Amino acid sequence: MLVHVNVDYGHGDLAFAQVVQHLTSHLAHAEPILTPVSAFSTLVTGFRVAQLGLNEAPTGPLIYDNVAPRKDDEEAQPGNAGERLAFARLPAGVRVVGINAGYTFAFVREAAEEIRWAVAPAERIEVSCYSVVEKPRVVHHLVPAATMTDVMAPT
Repeated sequence: MLVHVNVDYGHGDLAFAQVVQHLTSHLAHAEPILTPVSAFSTLVTGFRVAQLGLNEAPTGPLIYDNVAPRKDDEEAQPGNAGERLAFARLPAGVRVVGINAGYTFAFVREAAEEIRWAVAPAERIEVSCYSVVEKPRVVHHLVPAATMTDVMAPT
């Protein structure tokens, strides 16, 4: 399964290595492709989500985003909490999992067939460099045959 990893860190960065390690440990057939963006650039991230997600793609691709400038509260957060995790299913069958920050979902919001939010205490989820993909229940439900219903709440 093709997995586009849109993050504001890159090859050679331990955070990217950890993301790939966790993705491939939960999704055995994952083929991670790094598409780095400038630090905190949700505008570029959102454009890439649209470009990769709304055009023809191989069967069952996933876009994973972790670009979160924390505009809601710039102070350090307990447990590295941040913006909410979102899931979108696009018309071409592309699934997007990422932090709902800035413009990340702005270019696909209207086209999405489905958008859901992660269920998390106080409507937040920890989003350190790889904590999203290490959550077994979230990652388990990214496989093509699964549903998000017990993990994600409707918008």
